[in-house]
Amino acid sequence: MTGRIAAQAWQPVGVPSLDAIADRVVRSTVTTLVEAGPGAGKTEMLAQRACFLLQTGACPRPRRILAVSYKRDAARNLRERVARRAGDDAHRLLSMTLDAFAKDLLDRFSAALPPALALARGYEISYPDQIVEFLTTLELPNLPGDERQLRGMRAQDFLNIHYCGRPLWPRRAASTILEFAADELFRVRWQASPSRLDFQMIARLAEAILLTNPRLLAALRAAFSHVFIDEFQDTTTVQYALFRAAFGAPGIIVTAVGDDKQRIMGWAGAMGDAFKEFSADFSSSPEYPIINYRAAPELVAVLTHLASALTSRPAAPMQPTSTAAPGGECGVYRYKDENEEAIAIADIIEHGIRSDGLVPGDFAVLVRQKVDAYGAVVAAAVSARSVRVRIESAKTEFLTSQFALDLVAALRLAVHGRAPDEWERLRGLLSELHQGQVARSVAIERAFATFCEGLGRALAASAGAKAAVRAALDSIVAHWGEDAYLKTRARTGDRESLGEVLDALTEHLETVFVETGDWRTAVDDAAGIAFVPIMTIHKAKGREHHTVFFVGLEDNAFWSFKTDPDEAMRSFFVAFSRARRRVLFTFSEVRQKRSQSISSIRPIYELLTKAGVPLLKYVPSG
Repeated sequence: MTGRIAAQAWQPVGVPSLDAIADRVVRSTVTTLVEAGPGAGKTEMLAQRACFLLQTGACPRPRRILAVSYKRDAARNLRERVARRAGDDAHRLLSMTLDAFAKDLLDRFSAALPPALALARGYEISYPDQIVEFLTTLELPNLPGDERQLRGMRAQDFLNIHYCGRPLWPRRAASTILEFAADELFRVRWQASPSRLDFQMIARLAEAILLTNPRLLAALRAAFSHVFIDEFQDTTTVQYALFRAAFGAPGIIVTAVGDDKQRIMGWAGAMGDAFKEFSADFSSSPEYPIINYRAAPELVAVLTHLASALTSRPAAPMQPTSTAAPGGECGVYRYKDENEEAIAIADIIEHGIRSDGLVPGDFAVLVRQKVDAYGAVVAAAVSARSVRVRIESAKTEFLTSQFALDLVAALRLAVHGRAPDEWERLRGLLSELHQGQVARSVAIERAFATFCEGLGRALAASAGAKAAVRAALDSIVAHWGEDAYLKTRARTGDRESLGEVLDALTEHLETVFVETGDWRTAVDDAAGIAFVPIMTIHKAKGREHHTVFFVGLEDNAFWSFKTDPDEAMRSFFVAFSRARRRVLFTFSEVRQKRSQSISSIRPIYELLTKAGVPLLKYVPSG
């Protein structure tokens, strides 16, 4: 057991210091709502807070810290940072997604469901489909409500507002046709054998378990002295209802972190007034960090202008960190068509790689929507320069799973010999796998390093056959111990099965190796380093790149601007905030043989102009 440090003597771990606001949040003894802009080091702040609580005894044994987040990569990032810094206390932080938290409660305590909600036949995860047909054909009772409104409702609106917004407990008879329709959809899915549940209804069932079992609820609250909720702006009504039922009580100190300016998940049910509700429910004291640790000073200045258009709260302007080097670049480029646009982007990427020492992963191409339509021409132009590029899609989603990230990290160690970030990640995993064996930690790490060296030699000697790739992956899992590994990762709620990820990763690595003939490139591709990603803004959340291209600053890409300008402005803000040194927006006069305009989104251009961002005309070289 690690010796305790007096709170006054505790110092940040792994960083030289914290700014005054972050230090206050880290040491807080009360529930706090942190509204922090992009690049403010929100995850680092939570990691330092976890270290403070664990190392000073503010979170006393055997109690733990629970951290929940909307996205898996945010939960994973926090867990890994704490694992590197908190020593043998790190396992007392449980970091998972909100969906995983709900599913864990349902899986462990489904027998405690009220009889009216009991899952007698078990359940499988299945998302609602054919909603429009369901609403159109549903036989309605004589209840208040506009039948035409129900019949013509968009599927996502019905799911977010009615189906997901209606609590399952306490049970209440439907008083409108909309409530009746929501109840009927759940009944049809609940009565299937096995029940077909999506994560919204899993959360509602978990909420019902807590509301009807006070002793179980008391045990849950006794297990955790502190709770973190990250990416709070993306929390849905259903997730927040579960969180409030679980932890809305005296004696638990909550730290909620987010940025309402980056709320772009409204289409998926994100709350519109999450920060206001939290402040009222938890009587929180707000904090507003202003330091941006990511971007160059010139980009921070533009971000401040953009932020002013997204909040009614007067706030101090964002400030770059004192160590940030100047030289950031921002501009809007105008092209005659998407071919000219793609060539210009390819020119910049090729020059950055050939002359500036950048790698493909330092660049990202973002689009508002329809990634294939907007990204295909750019992908072809960049590929023509012998630079790998990948349009991110559902087919590559498995690479973001915990399993794939762990396996690829081990492979990078094997083929490169040195990979500091991956080594730190895997040291954390080894610590979790071998809890209670602190005295043997050095020997455990040496054994794994020796294993990776041998794996690297074996891969170098192989011809890239699929069997050899799969054998390498299987050997990694065997070294960790499959049962121990699955038990460790199961706590974080990874949705893919290990077998599915092994199959998909084997296929992916073999395909890239056949194309390139090089193991390092194949592994780096799986790690997201050896290619330029082309993706939607939603996909880019949580990432950062040296240079970001936003393709299509045009009316057609922002077709919903007139009906929901705030959401469009927030997505624009998120795209801008992904860049460390350079962000370039593009407008094509003609795209896919259609003339483009900026009449609807002119407020975005006006805002950029006020921020001093130049509108440039591209002049082709030669």
